[in-house]
Amino acid sequence: MAKRKYRIVGSVIERQSRKALAGLRVEAWDKDPLFDDLLGTAITNAEGEFQIQFDETYFRELIFDQDPDLFFRVFWGETLVKSTEDAVLWNVQTTQIQTTLEVDLPQQSELDPTDLPVSSYRANYYKVGGSLEYQHPTYIVRQADHILYQGLQNGEFCYVLNSRQMGKSSLRVQMMKRLQQAGYQCASIDMMRIGSDVTPAEWYGGMVSELIRSFGLTAKVSFSLWWRERDMLSPLQRFSEFIEDVLLVEFSQNIVIFIDEIDSILKFPFRNDFFAFVRACYNKRADQPAYQHLTFAFLGVATPADLIADRNRTPFNIGRAIALDGFQLDEAQPLAQGLAGIAADPEVVLREVLNWTGGQPFLTQKLCSLIAANNRLIPRGREAKAVEAIVKTKILSNWQSQDEPEHLRTIRDRLLGDELYRLTLLQHYRQVLLKGIPADGSSEQMLLRLSGVAVLQQNQIYPYNRIYRTLFNLSWVEQEMAQLKPDPPISPTPIWRGQYPLKPRAALLSLILLILLAKLFWPLPASRPTAPPVKGTADQRPS
Repeated sequence: MAKRKYRIVGSVIERQSRKALAGLRVEAWDKDPLFDDLLGTAITNAEGEFQIQFDETYFRELIFDQDPDLFFRVFWGETLVKSTEDAVLWNVQTTQIQTTLEVDLPQQSELDPTDLPVSSYRANYYKVGGSLEYQHPTYIVRQADHILYQGLQNGEFCYVLNSRQMGKSSLRVQMMKRLQQAGYQCASIDMMRIGSDVTPAEWYGGMVSELIRSFGLTAKVSFSLWWRERDMLSPLQRFSEFIEDVLLVEFSQNIVIFIDEIDSILKFPFRNDFFAFVRACYNKRADQPAYQHLTFAFLGVATPADLIADRNRTPFNIGRAIALDGFQLDEAQPLAQGLAGIAADPEVVLREVLNWTGGQPFLTQKLCSLIAANNRLIPRGREAKAVEAIVKTKILSNWQSQDEPEHLRTIRDRLLGDELYRLTLLQHYRQVLLKGIPADGSSEQMLLRLSGVAVLQQNQIYPYNRIYRTLFNLSWVEQEMAQLKPDPPISPTPIWRGQYPLKPRAALLSLILLILLAKLFWPLPASRPTAPPVKGTADQRPS
């Protein structure tokens, strides 16, 4: 069933002067009895106008949420200058909504001098690389936001496994804030902080230390003392005891533990025990109700099979996979708002940006930032040519030197880094470039998708976008494949001709085995009877 889509078209004016206000951030919210839902954000253009689009999944989290209950917040930089929360538009049944928001701006002396509207710092409107802070104007709310939120509310184990720079960490930031506003206790562990060359005791100790810090328990729990007092227990037992005897006792609210960069655990041989522990936490819910308040969410660049192969111990077959797709045009309107004043029609420019990036979050932010920094007006009808020119000069030309922050080199390295799979991966990618290939869930296809260069669409694997397809094209693939020297084939020459394809020790054992078999089965010649000695020969002794 098609989802109902809503479109808000509005303007922001200064109440007394009736002048349009450009560069203000507008947020549309749905009012709920327990917690409010952010429907979208936009930045007013030079005429003070804005547009926000969303669909019914953004607010229909309860069965009785049939229509949105709208209110708005308007910000000058980070200063809230208008809220209509005391005048909610209840049960909005039309999908085309028009509104005018009247704002009383504070006195200049009341404003932070660094807190300027977006039009004053357009070049810094977009953020290229790193996590977006909560309610950043360019954060794009995607379907994954709603599915992950619903899953965690339901107490499900959720995991977001995707290629790098797809917005996983930004999603975590937004989700933690949203859950905390709903009364949840949340903690986040970045596995990179714990280190890679550590013992099991150091690793689990680092996990406990991070949880103490993230939950704000440093005044109540002395990590070093608590850890030493349980020295007779294994590191995993200590970690389990901390969860059960500290967290579940300290907090009566629901608890969500986010673990980012989960793929960094791949190098540790004890990882299976950790994942089995996570599954055990969910299994304990039947006997220990306190565990019903505990939920985990994992984010990283890996497949469930990479993380743990044992299907009897894995938590992934009882969890919920969250697909994190690229930006769609109707979702990405806040990005178009940042182009106000640069483009005569910002939405058309954004459409051309997505035609190049395929909605890949990092590249989309970067290309929008490059366009905004170009400071050349893009007239109507010239959007495609203008965006193409910037892509060619600022991204494709001398791409390795212009790849900052690093993105394209990461994709190249993931395609070429694994010597064991390199040739096979390039062969599969070649087929993707030629015509796309049917999705079959193979490890090669998963590696292509985790590299970021390919995407799953309608059960087919295709190149993710035009930028990747242009840089990592057929010529590049053929060149890389030509540099690979396949291992020489094992010689079919039999051993008895003096060439041994086996290792020396194995060859020697094989030879001994052949000799023993020959003795057992090769018939020996019948022995002749010994002739009696002939009298008078030299063998006879004189009597």
